[in-house]
Amino acid sequence: MSGSHAVLTINDLPGFRLLMSMRSGHEAHSANSGWAYFQDQHNSKWRAPRNNGPAFLPSRLNDPGFHLDADGKKHQASRLGLRLSSRLMQRIDFLYLLRDISKHLDTDLSLEALARRAGWSPFHLHRTFTRLAGETPKQHTQRLRLTRAAARLVTSRDTILEVAIDFGFDSHEVFTRAFRRQFGRSPTQYRLAAFTSVPEADRARHLALTDSITGCVQLFHFPILDSPRRLHMPVISITREERAAQPILFIRRRIARSQLQATLAECFGTLYDHAQKTGLPLAGFPLARYVSTGPGLWTIEPAIPLVTSAPGKGEMEAGFLPGGPVALGIHGGPYEELAETNAAIEQWIETSGFRASGPPWEWYVTDPSEHPNSEDWRTEVYWPLDR
Repeated sequence: MSGSHAVLTINDLPGFRLLMSMRSGHEAHSANSGWAYFQDQHNSKWRAPRNNGPAFLPSRLNDPGFHLDADGKKHQASRLGLRLSSRLMQRIDFLYLLRDISKHLDTDLSLEALARRAGWSPFHLHRTFTRLAGETPKQHTQRLRLTRAAARLVTSRDTILEVAIDFGFDSHEVFTRAFRRQFGRSPTQYRLAAFTSVPEADRARHLALTDSITGCVQLFHFPILDSPRRLHMPVISITREERAAQPILFIRRRIARSQLQATLAECFGTLYDHAQKTGLPLAGFPLARYVSTGPGLWTIEPAIPLVTSAPGKGEMEAGFLPGGPVALGIHGGPYEELAETNAAIEQWIETSGFRASGPPWEWYVTDPSEHPNSEDWRTEVYWPLDR
C-alpha cells in the first residue's frame, strides 16, 4: 500500500456521513465538498488544502486603517453573502482599535483621541470598549504601557527614563509613581529582582511574548460569529508529535459552557498579572486544559507556560503539561469552531489506531488584537496519546 493515502472528508466528523476510501497518488479531493484530509501511511500526517473562496471577514479590513464605515461593511457583507450585524461590526472595529492602540503606545491615547480614530463618540467608545474588554480604555492603555515597560526593564540596558519616554510617560517621576502602583515596587527594584538567572534567549522570548500577550490576555475565545455558519473547514493539519514536559501555573475552575470566555479572561488576567509582578519569565501564550467537558459543568485549567517551574499562590497551582506523544491539530479561524477541530482530532486518533491518554489542551498562539481578522487566528490543540 506504499504511496497510498486515506481520504477523510468533512462528512467524517460526528453528525455527518462516513466516507472512507483509498486512492493512489499524492492528493485526492472530496467531490462534494472540495475539502479532504490526507494521511500519509508513513508519517501519519494529515493536512487540509486551503480554501480559495472568500474569507469570513471583509478583505478591506486588512487595510492599515482599522475603521471601516457602515456602508463599506454592508457592501462587503453583500459581496460575501454574509449579514454583518451591528454587534459584529462593533467587535470587528474593537479588535482593530486594540491593534491601533498597541502599535502607538507613545502617542496620545486619550478617550477623545481614540474616539476620533474609531469614528465613534467618546461616550459610545467608552461604553463599548469597557463592555468588550472588561476594562476602560484608560485602564487598558495604562496596563499595556506599564507591563511592556516592565518587560523592557528586565530584558534591556535602556535607562529608566528611556523606557518611560518610549511608552508615553512624560517624566521619570510620573512613570515611577504609576509603576509602583502597578507592581508594588519601583522600576529600579523590579529590574534588580527579576530574571537574575534567566538566559538571554529566554529574556528575549519573554519580551516578545509580553508585547504580544498583554493586549489580548482577556480576548482568547473572544466571540466573533453571530451564528455557527461555516465558510470553510477550520482544521489546517493534524500530526503526531513528541513534546517535552512544560512547567505551567494554572487555576482550576468548574463552570458552565456559557461561562468559558469570561472565565478564561479572568484567570488569564490573574495568572499573567502575577507572572509580571513577580518577574516570572513566560515560555509561551496562554493555554487551557479541558479536564472534563460533560453536558453540564466543565472542569477547565486556564494556564500560562513558564520557562522554569514556580510555586503556586492562592488559587494558582504549579504543574506541568505532560511530555510524550500527542496529536497536534492546527485550528484556523474563530474560536467558536474549535469544537469541530477537536472532533476531527478524535476521529483521526481512532482511525490511526491510537488512544487518548489524558485531557486535551488548547494553546492560543495568535494575538487577536494584533490580528483582528479572525481568519488569521490559530489555535494549537493537543491530545496526549498512549504511544
